[in-house]
Amino acid sequence: MTSTTEITFDATKAKRYMPRQPDVETMQGVKRAHLVDVSPETETTIMVSWNLDGNYEPQKLKGPWYVITELNGKPNFYGTPQKNFDETHFDVAGVEDGFAKGSPLEAYQHAGPDALVATIMDDGTTEREPAIIEDGDWFVRWPHGETGIRPNDGELDKLYDLGSPEDIQV
Repeated sequence: MTSTTEITFDATKAKRYMPRQPDVETMQGVKRAHLVDVSPETETTIMVSWNLDGNYEPQKLKGPWYVITELNGKPNFYGTPQKNFDETHFDVAGVEDGFAKGSPLEAYQHAGPDALVATIMDDGTTEREPAIIEDGDWFVRWPHGETGIRPNDGELDKLYDLGSPEDIQV
């Protein structure tokens, strides 16, 4: 069942979660990324399949950005603004073009009926049109204010220590 109700991130429900250290043997937590160095005014739209399910939708980016070509040892394709990426990732030693998250995220599990969530970047760019969040899915906010959905499928726990949440001062 889908709903036309659009919701926004509720910081009063969120906890802070730290990223797990990358594992270079399994590539868990490792991204391969390449800079697309365009002018700050350039607007780019790429087609991405967020769940690698063959359903593609546009992702909008403004200015220089990184293309992510591999995530957790599997092929992937999406973009991240250069400023956000540079401030939240670190080089992974021994992995060519390898990076990992070094900053925490804020998140909570959605409880309630299906709703819509838009992904808005910190510069106001609508990166992704509204998608459906279901009961139990994770509603996340990254350090630069970008919000989004992560399914409750165990993948988020592989990247972040969900067993050790930290309170957030709101």
